[in-house]
Amino acid sequence: MSFGREARRVREDSLPLSARLRSFTSCIELSQPIGFHSTFSYLETKIQSSWREAEFLEPAMDLLEAERALHLHIDAEYSSLRKVRKIDGFREPLRTEVTPVFPRRWHGDERLGARHTLETMRRLRRGQDLLTLPYGQTVLAAIDLALAGPKQPQLDLDELQSVLDWSRRQVFVVGWADGGDDYRAAWTIHRLLSQLHLLVFEVPPVATPWNFHTS
Repeated sequence: MSFGREARRVREDSLPLSARLRSFTSCIELSQPIGFHSTFSYLETKIQSSWREAEFLEPAMDLLEAERALHLHIDAEYSSLRKVRKIDGFREPLRTEVTPVFPRRWHGDERLGARHTLETMRRLRRGQDLLTLPYGQTVLAAIDLALAGPKQPQLDLDELQSVLDWSRRQVFVVGWADGGDDYRAAWTIHRLLSQLHLLVFEVPPVATPWNFHTS
């Protein structure tokens, strides 16, 4: 199964709608721009049509292919940059840097993609367990404020940076040393903070750091 093959099947009018939809879901699973449910939510909003409607599929496929093409272009540029940096002695990218795959995003429409990712998470009640985890209430409260508020919500950036620093330390320095509970919690929080950052700020270029402190 390949993205190209499944994309061609999506556009084959002779196939039953159900078969074309299965191929489309395969394309989402293969590309995974912002997760399965979030991708459908994003596309329905952009196209103003339910995924159940026949007129949804081709424009949705156009958008998905455009995102994938931009992603692959950014990935190729990043690979070239990494080769140069390795020659200069920087063997591994910094954990604070943007890469083509993290934060996970809809390339070319990062802010709206992040909104749908976070809205889907809240709608499906994922992350409710964060309420009992370190910094969980802080992160969920900031997400809800950003989703409900203006383009530039009044977030406590110092507090969010502290949480981000904690999550990075737990994931990239401490790791599984504590048995894994804090590691798993920190990874979840780290991913959510990356989406919050995309929603509130412009996405930084690849190979540059992302933080809630801009200075």
